[in-house]
Amino acid sequence: MYVVGYPKSGNTWLCFLLAYCLNAEYDDLDAPGIHPTNDYQRQYVKGGFDRPSYQNQTGKILKTHRQDLEEISLEDPVVYLVRDGRDVMVSYYFFKNTYFYARNLPFWKRFLFQIRKSLKISSNSKSNYRDFSAFLQQYTPEWITHISIWLERKPTAIIRYEDLKADPEATLNKLFAQLNVTVASEIIQEALFIFDFKQLSQRKEGEEDRTSFFRKGIVGDWQNHFSRGDLNFFQQQAAKVMSRLGYD
Repeated sequence: MYVVGYPKSGNTWLCFLLAYCLNAEYDDLDAPGIHPTNDYQRQYVKGGFDRPSYQNQTGKILKTHRQDLEEISLEDPVVYLVRDGRDVMVSYYFFKNTYFYARNLPFWKRFLFQIRKSLKISSNSKSNYRDFSAFLQQYTPEWITHISIWLERKPTAIIRYEDLKADPEATLNKLFAQLNVTVASEIIQEALFIFDFKQLSQRKEGEEDRTSFFRKGIVGDWQNHFSRGDLNFFQQQAAKVMSRLGYD
């Protein structure tokens, strides 16, 4: 089963939940080996639990941000995760300015990234993002294209990050019904506890660490970062897609 979404849409969190609930092995097609940050959580995304009525029903959970997945057959379930594009842009901006982004770059790009950050040197290179407004103007069209392409492909299920945050058990149950699988309530609750933001980040929800993969864990953080000009630009560019996804 594929879990697809634009970067920083909550993809990793959803994959961890699904891997535990479905007793399936998780893998990241774009960054192999990226797993939970501690051994305690890592053991829960490998599958293979020997419990009655809790056997793998879907095969591997494969995460990707790609737009072109020709290897997907018509029989492979695809879950597409969406998130308010304004929050996506803020989260992605901070991610691109962290070690977690840089560590997947080739050595020379990683070296330049760290030098620029330490010396606070601005650059037009894609490896440096000092100005949020410039970042927003560059990546909003990419987000719109990603959403549009995948909606046209009619994935098996479409999940909104905000729904998963507001009522995770109900949202997961709805997803499992669409996938035609059954997961006991106690298993879902265990997954939600193990992969709660506090467990993943060792911080309270809303407590920010800009160097962390799990930075803040809240909905609506864009309001703390968008200028009026940023909001006007985003609305002009993304109004149709946002409306299609059910966002104001």
